[in-house]
Amino acid sequence: MDRFISSLPKSAIALVVIIVGFIAIVLNDPPKSDCDSQFELFTKGQGEFIYGKAGMARPIAKQLFSTCKSGNSPGGCFELFLRLRKLNDDLASVPRQCAEVMAKDDVLKAWMQGALKLMITIPWGDRGPGTVSRRAGWYDSSDLSLFCDLKKNSNLLYGVDVMDQWREDVIGLLPEADKLDREQLFQKTLFATPCEAYR
Repeated sequence: MDRFISSLPKSAIALVVIIVGFIAIVLNDPPKSDCDSQFELFTKGQGEFIYGKAGMARPIAKQLFSTCKSGNSPGGCFELFLRLRKLNDDLASVPRQCAEVMAKDDVLKAWMQGALKLMITIPWGDRGPGTVSRRAGWYDSSDLSLFCDLKKNSNLLYGVDVMDQWREDVIGLLPEADKLDREQLFQKTLFATPCEAYR
């Protein structure tokens, strides 16, 4: 073997070394696809909000969710809703063909479903709204538009069937949900919002 290697021209040996080196580099650090790059840009844009950055004890979203839930008012939820609008905008800028890459991120899924659940439970309260017309609570049209955009993006990323099942689970856990039939229950939640009106 040593004799064979020494009989090879130096240019052939150099070529083999380059090829082996290139293969090693590709295996250790595969080239990024366009969707990987898009996901990287998204995580950088949302780093502080839902992912947290180095040196941060937790992402800002955690504190903002807590403030919104306990404040239960436009002022208490203002910054959270502002950042959720930016999240929706950043998701809208990701090409549709990259939805599969985005959908694999458990952090994004947890915060999106958490945002939808929070927006559902705030107007529901401890007993549910007295009438269908009061299902939006104190939300204004921009808040309802935010909810609809979160719902639309969740359906695109995770699929309508998955989100429909998740919706049923959330509805079933609302306080005093067992006192209403399924249709009454649905109609009194924010899920029944006619999102076409907020497009």
